[in-house]
Amino acid sequence: MKILSTTLGFLFLGIGAVGVFLPVLPTTPFVLLAAFFFRKTPFLFDRMMKFEFFRKHVENFDKRNGLDRKVQIQSHTTVWAFLIVSIFLVDQIWLKITLFVIGASVSIYLRHLSKPKPKPKIEKESPYA
Repeated sequence: MKILSTTLGFLFLGIGAVGVFLPVLPTTPFVLLAAFFFRKTPFLFDRMMKFEFFRKHVENFDKRNGLDRKVQIQSHTTVWAFLIVSIFLVDQIWLKITLFVIGASVSIYLRHLSKPKPKPKIEKESPYA
């Protein structure tokens, strides 16, 4: 199982790295998948996290700091560009509707990710209680 996790980790990390140079290939989801698989091998996870580029994607997701505007626009553009092409290429109406629903769901999820996680409120204890 460890070999499979390591192999998948390297595969997704490689795809994520290629996404840096290809604007139509999103980087973040693949880096997060690589981190998921590398967590089973702490040595590889630590090595990946030494690279600031990969670390910022993982930490941003873990801490829910929110996505910056550029990442939001790039993600939405990529998702909808591929979906619109796919919608025009298929003939079945149910498949077009399914693709649209998938796109809407991904957009809602991206909007959710773009909002920073609310900070917990710290209640002060009353000195008179």
